[in-house]
Amino acid sequence: MAFTPLTVAATSGIDPSMTGLASGLLNTTRRVATALGIAVLTTLAEARGGAPCFALAFAVAAALSLLASLAAAVWMPPRVAPARSPAA
Repeated sequence: MAFTPLTVAATSGIDPSMTGLASGLLNTTRRVATALGIAVLTTLAEARGGAPCFALAFAVAAALSLLASLAAAVWMPPRVAPARSPAA
C-alpha cells in the first residue's frame, strides 16, 4: 500500500539522469531493511521461547510501524504546489 507513494517521494525532485540510481538505492534499501527486520524479529521471538512468543515479535513490529508512521507524519515536508505559468 505504501510502495508507490514511497517510490514517488524518493524519486521526485531528482535530476532525470539520476532517477535510475535513486530507484536502485530505494529498492536495495527496502530489501535489506526487510531482511534485517525479519531476522531481528525472528531472533527476538526465538530468544523468548519460540512459537508462543511470536506475539511479542508482532507487537514490536506493530510498535515500530506506528513509530515510523508518526515520524513520517511529523517530518514529511509540506506539499508545494507547482508554479503556474501566466495565462497567454
